[in-house]
Amino acid sequence: MVPGSRRGPGGEGILYETQAETDTQLANIALGRLARKEELAVACGFLLSDFGGYLTGTELLVDGGRRLTGH
Repeated sequence: MVPGSRRGPGGEGILYETQAETDTQLANIALGRLARKEELAVACGFLLSDFGGYLTGTELLVDGGRRLTGH
């Protein structure tokens, strides 16, 4: 699994040195927000389940659409 950006354990505050830089980075994510840890856990659960049993040699990109924006 290739996770996108997510907030740390506290879930609050800015991610970069300034709020403006944080806002710019968030604007590069199609969904306009960071991943919740539960969303990343669901993707891991899928890969570990029988449903993901035939996936091999590939990446499961969980980035909120950041790749779609070209970043």
